[in-house]
Amino acid sequence: YLPNSGQWLGTGTGKTLVASVTSLYKKIKYGVPTVIIMPPLLIEQWDRWLAEFKPKLKVVAYHGTPAHRKSLSFEGADFVLVGPQIFKKEYDKFMTFFLPVHPNVVVDEATMVCNIGTGTHEAIYDFAIGCNQELLTGTPANNPMDAYGLLKFTNPGAYRNLKHFENMHVEGRDF
Repeated sequence: YLPNSGQWLGTGTGKTLVASVTSLYKKIKYGVPTVIIMPPLLIEQWDRWLAEFKPKLKVVAYHGTPAHRKSLSFEGADFVLVGPQIFKKEYDKFMTFFLPVHPNVVVDEATMVCNIGTGTHEAIYDFAIGCNQELLTGTPANNPMDAYGLLKFTNPGAYRNLKHFENMHVEGRDF
């Protein structure tokens, strides 16, 4: 098992199943919950999927109005499902609760973290560093910089910085 991994499989090939089983293994072995950061449209889909598991899991679908979210508790959760915008907006709440336990972090549709210059990349990267991580996407990388953004998660430390990555893998640029 690898602490940081990525699944770059096509649509319908089982990324959700594999990530769920891997997360459950980590829950059993290490006793840590899983935070899944995904596009908001996928939260209900993941919630329905995880509801099928026996024995019943505690799943917190962290979305909705601020009042609704305030009523939700992460305490005892096996899975927390959240979109990137709400995650960034309530970053301190996630850090305060989850940082001491170092949760398993899954990023579904990981293309959202490809661009290292975005707030989404920075927030998720800062939260996930030191945690077991799994990136899921069926979308091919569009350019070498997308690959660098993903590799920062799956193999941190492989490159000192972006310049080091470019020196190793970018032959030239067409302006």
